[in-house]
Amino acid sequence: MTLEEYCKTLDETRLINLAVDLCETAIPIWETYCAENKTEYIDTVVGMHHTVRKELLADTLQIIKTLLAPHDAEAESNKISTLLEEFVDPIISLQDMDWDLPEEVKLTFYSVYNLASGRFDKITLFDEATLYVAVNQAIDAIQTAGLLSLDEIKRKVYG
Repeated sequence: MTLEEYCKTLDETRLINLAVDLCETAIPIWETYCAENKTEYIDTVVGMHHTVRKELLADTLQIIKTLLAPHDAEAESNKISTLLEEFVDPIISLQDMDWDLPEEVKLTFYSVYNLASGRFDKITLFDEATLYVAVNQAIDAIQTAGLLSLDEIKRKVYG
C-alpha cells in the first residue's frame, strides 16, 4: 500500500493528527535554518523586500492543534485564514525562485502551509488530497534532513 493509499484510509481527524505529528517532527529543520539565516527575500517582479516571520510555522501548528480539541470553529478558522495570508507571498516567491531555501527547509515550509490550507482546500490543483501532500512533504523533509531513519518514519506513520 502506498502512502497516498494509506492516507485515504484515514478519517480526517487521524490524517490531521498524522500531518501535525510529522510537521512537528520537521519543524526543527525550519527553526535551525531561522537561527542561522535571515528569512528574507526580494520579489524580482516588483523589487520589494519581504521578511517571513520565523514563528509563522510554529504559530500555524499551534492553531491547527487547537482545532483538534473542542473549540470555537469560526474563531479558529479566522486565525488559520489570517496565517494563510502570511504564506501567500513566500509561497509565490518559492515557486518563482525568488526565495531560495535548502530543500528540506522548503519542504517543511510547504508541509505546514498545506496542513493549514487543507482545512479549506481538500484537493490541490494536481488532484491530490492536500493533507496527504502535507504528510508526504513532511516525510520528505525529515528524511532529507536525516532526522529519522526510514524505519523510524514508517513506525511513526503506520504505527
